[in-house]
Amino acid sequence: MKRELEKSLKRYLKRKIKVTLGLLVTFLITGQVGYSLNLIVDEYNNEQNVIVNDNYIKNNENTNYQYILGVIYDSSLQINSKEINIVNNSNGDEVNRKEISAIVVSENSHLKLGNEETENVNLKVNTDKGVATGIAMYNLDEADRGGSLEINGKNFTLDVHATGEGSNKSTYGILVGTKPNKDGENCVVDIKSENTVINVTNDSGLSYTANALTAWGGGTIRLNSGNVKISANNIINVKKNSLVEINADSLDKVIQLDGSIVFECVDSTTDIDSDVVLNLTNSNSYLNGNILVTNLVDGHSGAVDGMKLGLSNGATWSTTKEGSFVNYLTFNGGIINNNWDINNIGNIKGDRDYSMNIDNMTGTGGTIIMDATYDEVSDSFSSTTLEIKQKDNNTKLNFAYDGIDADNIAINDAQETEDALNQLAENIYIENGEVNSTINIDEGLLNGAIVGDLVQGTGGMQVENIRVGSLSNTVMGLRNLATINLLTWRQEFSSFSQRMGELRDTQGNSGVWARVYSGEIEQGSNYNNSYQTYQVGYDKAYDYAGGKLFLGYLFSYTDGNTDYDLGSGENNSIGAGVYGSWFNDSGHYIDVVAKLSRLHNDYDVYSENRMYNSKGDYTNYGVSLGVEYGKRFVTDNKFFIEPSIRMDLGRVANKSYSTSTDVRVDQDTLYTALGSLGAKIGYNLEKGNLYARISGVKEFAGDIDTTYTNKFGQTKTSVDLEDEWIEFGIGGNYKVAENVNLYLDLSKTTETMVDTNWQANLGFRWEL
Repeated sequence: MKRELEKSLKRYLKRKIKVTLGLLVTFLITGQVGYSLNLIVDEYNNEQNVIVNDNYIKNNENTNYQYILGVIYDSSLQINSKEINIVNNSNGDEVNRKEISAIVVSENSHLKLGNEETENVNLKVNTDKGVATGIAMYNLDEADRGGSLEINGKNFTLDVHATGEGSNKSTYGILVGTKPNKDGENCVVDIKSENTVINVTNDSGLSYTANALTAWGGGTIRLNSGNVKISANNIINVKKNSLVEINADSLDKVIQLDGSIVFECVDSTTDIDSDVVLNLTNSNSYLNGNILVTNLVDGHSGAVDGMKLGLSNGATWSTTKEGSFVNYLTFNGGIINNNWDINNIGNIKGDRDYSMNIDNMTGTGGTIIMDATYDEVSDSFSSTTLEIKQKDNNTKLNFAYDGIDADNIAINDAQETEDALNQLAENIYIENGEVNSTINIDEGLLNGAIVGDLVQGTGGMQVENIRVGSLSNTVMGLRNLATINLLTWRQEFSSFSQRMGELRDTQGNSGVWARVYSGEIEQGSNYNNSYQTYQVGYDKAYDYAGGKLFLGYLFSYTDGNTDYDLGSGENNSIGAGVYGSWFNDSGHYIDVVAKLSRLHNDYDVYSENRMYNSKGDYTNYGVSLGVEYGKRFVTDNKFFIEPSIRMDLGRVANKSYSTSTDVRVDQDTLYTALGSLGAKIGYNLEKGNLYARISGVKEFAGDIDTTYTNKFGQTKTSVDLEDEWIEFGIGGNYKVAENVNLYLDLSKTTETMVDTNWQANLGFRWEL
């Protein structure tokens, strides 16, 4: 009866010579069925518009409707507006278990939302007791074949939410074909917006799903023009000869999909026979979900041959359960995370016998991350499985593993290492095509990464040509920390000897002094340390042995920052010392300094894959003694040359500490024996002098031995800093007042194991 009434009304409206837009608007907003008679509604050319109330179509506040906008019975409607907003908030007992939609298109009708001037198209459905569907398109009978919906503009947003037990069916964002006798054959939804965001939820508390893009019975949904972000239980649901495309032309668009792709069975005799085309082309694009066959009934193989996926340039596909598959994978620098929890295995359905199945793989290749576990009791490994039926020979695969690392593998025994890797490799099956693949185990806290080549085994793969990394980034960072600890402390030796030289250019009175110096040391790309030291002191002059003797004491503070490849650190030291300097009119001098320092280090080091972050701090102490002898030769009271020889001895106490990742570090006592032989050439000014200096320096000791231990094993490092280098410097001092001397020194070393890129000293002495 209702259908006959609707047809009669349609025929009546078609016979009318004029249909006012006002009448049309009223009917579309307040009725349950809306008609458009091949009209174009354009806000720029009409006084009244389908888009009313500030471009906002919504149901009356006190009335509930099954849908807001309906385009049916061979109708065509085009809505052009800068903003198009259609909202259906239908709640209460009236809508209990009814289908609540924003838009319905059926019976060979056509709707076009927006044009090139449109900024935003926003559709929203929210119901507490109804069955929510954002857009529904379907055919009522065999005579209806070929409706269409096109969405244009810059931004398209679709939000569909169902709550309450009245929402006793699944929720849909876009649904083409709703029931067995209301299919979607030749019905097409084409979203051409620059940016599309779809969010579908079902919070009924019942076991129903939220589906974003659903094409049944021959329906087609395309999103091929812009960026796409979709969130739902199932981002795609297809069955019975349907098609969904997202970025079919592999454009450089951002596609972000949170939810699964499902191919649904109808019955035991009907083929699924549907296609999904999805291309992810950059590192900002991902699919976080499974690709599965659902509702599989007895007698149905679950066969699908239309799942086409492209992963390129760092795009990622991450699964969450077993049984995912792809029929055709184009793999060009993509990443697959086959890393669902292998301790929660269900039954794999259909003809898929592995946790992931890929029928055909082409492209340059990429990385496949498998989930794995290590059983300490049985000392064995298990992992997710993968079958590739056909792979191009040139497609190179890199298999990595989540859940284990190199610390779990006995790297000191070659056979045990091979056995462990083979336990993992046997779960990889490549049936046809050259293997051309490697297996990679990430570094642990102690051991470096492990790499091996995959070859065909009796069942799955086997591993040969195994390469084991020497040290982990964590160990190298902790090792470098100890090295920097010694080096920054050692810098104080030569810098204080420069201060003693400046003392000999004073008038020979007692005084107080202060100085600051900054510098930078580095070891290739391993680390870079910048530091700044502050020193203050007092010394008193005595007449002794035909010359002047200065005895004094000093305090110092050093603050440093270190950048590693994968981490950072801070080092500081507080020190106190005593010193003496004797010189006579003949130019001979002897300098002696003894010092005690408290050394403190904070560290923050990451493993290469950033799985581990080792943090902590520790403190130890160092003592040093330095002696220098030299003689100044002066010519015509202007130029001078000052050869010298110096020796510094130092000791840093051993230290044991533990990191935040439970690595115990035992650092042996550090010794340094630094000798230098050089000369200073200068020119005396009326109130000071200028000079250039050069010296050859040799470290005779400098061994740093450290042991690292965790529950899986132990490793050791040994750093030998014994080396030789040349140090260059320029500087001068000047009397800026009757009793105040200012001095400056700049220095640099030649290339060595650890380079001093630069060091600058600035200070003054105030004579009392």
